[in-house]
Amino acid sequence: MQHVRLKRFAKSCLASVRPKFPDRKNNARLDDPERIGAIFPLKEWDCESPLKEYFPIQDWLLFHGSSPDNKTRLIVFFERTSHQLAVFWIVLEIRGSILISKETYHADYSKGSTFCAGGLRLVVDAPLRRWSLSFNGLMVDQTRLQDVHVRIAARFAAFTKPFEFPRDIGPSKFARRYESSGKPIRRIREDMRG
Repeated sequence: MQHVRLKRFAKSCLASVRPKFPDRKNNARLDDPERIGAIFPLKEWDCESPLKEYFPIQDWLLFHGSSPDNKTRLIVFFERTSHQLAVFWIVLEIRGSILISKETYHADYSKGSTFCAGGLRLVVDAPLRRWSLSFNGLMVDQTRLQDVHVRIAARFAAFTKPFEFPRDIGPSKFARRYESSGKPIRRIREDMRG
């Protein structure tokens, strides 16, 4: 009985997290370019583009890329806030140095499928799959404590297809995982009872 209630709870929570995309697995029609993944549905473009209106919640992105061969790492955080402002920070680890951008507010010029502010541009090339990043600005070298002019151009690509609920994980599996962990279930139950 507890498993059934937990399964319903997990299904309602997970359904609110992810938008529903067209089913690509169970299709009889292979002539539809969206279903076979040749073009990307409009819903996916909307999901990855800057929000058209500013809401009390923020619109933000986080990227992490690395190259283990030459010990290079890049972390980018971009957040759009109210009043057409954006704040971002970048951490670049390259050739033994760590460069960090100064976190300040910039005018937000995000539009269409591009997030843009203060010398940073993030462009959606393929929704939920590929992004282009370019930055031209000052960063602080943490080893020498001086400003360094940096130009970065990078492409981010997903190694796997986007996670889609309920196709990738069913509520039953989700509920079983919670059941096996034990302690979090008690907390969830206590929170639900008030």
